[in-house]
Amino acid sequence: MHRLLSLLAAVVAVSANCPNYEQYARERHEPFSEGKYSFPSQRPSKACRTYSAPSVEHVIYEEMTEAIGDPDLYQLFQNTWPNTVDTTVRWRGVSADDPEEELAFITTGDINAMWLRDSANQLQSYKSIISPLAPPWDGNTISSLFRGAINLQARYIRNAPFCNAFHPPPEANLPHAKRSL
Repeated sequence: MHRLLSLLAAVVAVSANCPNYEQYARERHEPFSEGKYSFPSQRPSKACRTYSAPSVEHVIYEEMTEAIGDPDLYQLFQNTWPNTVDTTVRWRGVSADDPEEELAFITTGDINAMWLRDSANQLQSYKSIISPLAPPWDGNTISSLFRGAINLQARYIRNAPFCNAFHPPPEANLPHAKRSL
């Protein structure tokens, strides 16, 4: 338990030093692509990413480096494909009632709420790297993220079948979205 609390404290300390991604994305960051358009690198630093999945990094740096010959297109791929895991996974954990039940709270990025349709669509591009061999809680895997999102969506639908957007689960200890109207 002490290790878990230490880890959470470290995560909070790191995230406190990270810029808001909306502000971060307004500026051009190095390294720039070596193509005609010199596209900037817009991924947050590793310490500021909301989730890190080794399989995503493997696809970007091992599989796609050679597959995408155009340096500008490759930079766009690096900036866009991992955006969901880099910026919108607000929390991943387990149910308070069942430690075997993984949960993942995924936002659209602008409001601290999870929309059923949007969170499902955001994960679609990672379907090809889900591993059927990945056991529960084997680390930061895409399989774990999918299980967590599906479990949380199922909870939301059971509790409020006519709603389409939801506050963070109580286990996450995250603030609710503020109404702007």
